[in-house]
Amino acid sequence: MIKKFLLCMPAILLVVFFLLFPAPERLGYAGWTTLLIFLIVIYFWVIEIVPLAITALLGIALLLATGSVSFTDALSGFSSSGFFLILVGFGIAIGLVVTGLDKRIAYKILQHSNTERGLIFGTIIITALLSMIMSNTTTVILMIPILRHIVERTKVNRIALFLAVAFAANIGGVGTVIGSPPNVIAAQALGLHFVDWFIIGFPFALVMLALLFLSFLLYFKLQKKKIKIKKERLTRMSRKEKLVSAFLILTIIGWFTSPIHGLSTVAVGLAGTVLMLVFVYSWKDFQSNTDWSVVILIGGAISLGTALQVTGVAQWLAENVISITGIEHPLLIVFALVIFSIAFTQFIQNTATSAMMVPVLIALSSVYDTSINAFVFPVIIGVSMTFLLPPGTAPNALVHSETKIRTIDMIKAGFLPTIFAFACLFVLSWIML
Repeated sequence: MIKKFLLCMPAILLVVFFLLFPAPERLGYAGWTTLLIFLIVIYFWVIEIVPLAITALLGIALLLATGSVSFTDALSGFSSSGFFLILVGFGIAIGLVVTGLDKRIAYKILQHSNTERGLIFGTIIITALLSMIMSNTTTVILMIPILRHIVERTKVNRIALFLAVAFAANIGGVGTVIGSPPNVIAAQALGLHFVDWFIIGFPFALVMLALLFLSFLLYFKLQKKKIKIKKERLTRMSRKEKLVSAFLILTIIGWFTSPIHGLSTVAVGLAGTVLMLVFVYSWKDFQSNTDWSVVILIGGAISLGTALQVTGVAQWLAENVISITGIEHPLLIVFALVIFSIAFTQFIQNTATSAMMVPVLIALSSVYDTSINAFVFPVIIGVSMTFLLPPGTAPNALVHSETKIRTIDMIKAGFLPTIFAFACLFVLSWIML
């Protein structure tokens, strides 16, 4: 109890500071209190004294209690397209998990690998593909039992194999809008559809996946000699597996053809999820397999972003960031924010980082009168390029827990991918500006 109280002291001192000093003229009461709530939420996300979802709800409660924003704005995250996109992601993932189609796909691809290099490459590809159509966290959870099975039957480098899954899940997650929560937050703020995100995110993911494999070749010195993997006998596809396959294909086609039929990404995704709920699994399956903490976190994060925008806090922060740094060229500002976001995300979950950065990035783009996408995309993609420390993303934390890898060894293995990510993000920033 004493330890928790001491951890809360900075937040208490922050409240005292905000009460003693008057609000800047440009912010007023609403902006000043919203900034205080924003800082408290970020601090609690960093120290994780309570689960992230509870902190998100605390932020909404404080916004309502102080009257900083309207009731509608305070709860806007739970009626947003981003909120429902997360539900769609879980809905699709559950169809794969419940029927066992996910493991069938993974085994089919991995069993065609007969060298250590081929096995790592196959692992990277299947993990990335799965993380594009479901949460990257869910993907890693699915892959870990498969990797245990492989490690038991081969002499493959265990650390390399598990880190390949974590890093590939991080990268693959940026390929589609539903692949990672930060994408959803950014897409919601920018009003982007599935295709809009895919055009930029998917090519970036492909390049980074190739560079990830190259970094593993260089660091782990992967062997070319053949290894034996005991083959698993797979039964014939069940009726439900076939249904999930059909619904998934139809959903993806619907997403890519949105400009033609005019239906939104959410509408198409919800249609696919409803079909699975009716014909494949039950509502009970949906309830028990959905990570509701992530759903609440996304809703709260979007609501906080809305509050920062409507009260003018995001604009105020953006202008002050510019004046403090003295940097004037948009490309240098974007890349500086990329570096800051990647460094910050090594210590807290990337969802929290994106919730903090998106409103500021949108405001910065208006200050420089340049493309909003050019500011937001590189930074939000960057927060998923987290390869150094366990806390940065859930995939990193899961693999760290599974392998008991030393943090210093994760840093060493993730150093090259991080350098490659910086290079790719600089090029992306330059192209988009």
